[in-house]
Amino acid sequence: MTTDQRTIKLQAEGSANRARADQRHRQTREPAWGKTYRKLLVASDSLAVTIAVVISMVLMTPSGDALVGASGVGLPYTAVAATLGIIWLLALSAGGSRNPWADPVF
Repeated sequence: MTTDQRTIKLQAEGSANRARADQRHRQTREPAWGKTYRKLLVASDSLAVTIAVVISMVLMTPSGDALVGASGVGLPYTAVAATLGIIWLLALSAGGSRNPWADPVF
């Protein structure tokens, strides 16, 4: 094995060791309070989204029977609002908003 080959091999091993160390650092155990805190965040996020959806429904459809759509094709506003609320909560989860130890997705 030549000196250049040894150098390349050592560099590759060093990179692999650094990658393993970074991965171990990211996978460190969450503090005991972290799980409780995350559950409270999920609950408060769900409550906030639910309140926002209900307020929007009350303001947008006082009679409660409005349809969203055009050309005679429409969906009940309640179904659309509930779907948007679920998408909102899923986006919060996918974005890692409740895990300060995760790398941001967006």
